[in-house]
Amino acid sequence: MDQSKKTLIAQRKAEKAQKQQAENNKPKDPKKKFSYVMKKWFFGLGKEFKRITWPTKSKLVKDFLITIIIAALFVVVFLAFDQISALV
Repeated sequence: MDQSKKTLIAQRKAEKAQKQQAENNKPKDPKKKFSYVMKKWFFGLGKEFKRITWPTKSKLVKDFLITIIIAALFVVVFLAFDQISALV
């Protein structure tokens, strides 16, 4: 049983090596057409947009308000430091 597993693994490795060598022996296209590359890029972009999990409206509003509040706090802190440093 152990020997058969080893031979099976060896066969799979040999098949994988043959496939990889066949791919390496294919003639390489020096330059692909720009239109083909752009078409492929936009197709991939569309697939990625479908995979995005978009936030709900309530989550979006909540996160936006938190961002505005934190930014306002930073403004207040920096203005306070500026006023204190102006007095010194």
